[in-house]
Amino acid sequence: MDTIYVRVKRENMTIFFVCRTADSIESLRKRLVTFYKVQNTDMRLFLGDRLLDPTSNIYDQDVKNNSLLILKLRAKNQLEWEE
Repeated sequence: MDTIYVRVKRENMTIFFVCRTADSIESLRKRLVTFYKVQNTDMRLFLGDRLLDPTSNIYDQDVKNNSLLILKLRAKNQLEWEE
């Protein structure tokens, strides 16, 4: 199992993670709950302009070592997502 390093950025905050390529995108979102105090279902992760599938693993989503992922949150009590 390969271990990679990824960065997750939202606004002025960047969080660094070490994860396995077999880890799901959902597991990464669950780790972010600690930092943002929102439910993981209210988070979306992007690699560039591409939305990452939470049911897929990091390897299948072509996330490479040292990738920068962008986090977008759902606005509270709304259906819309951050830009």
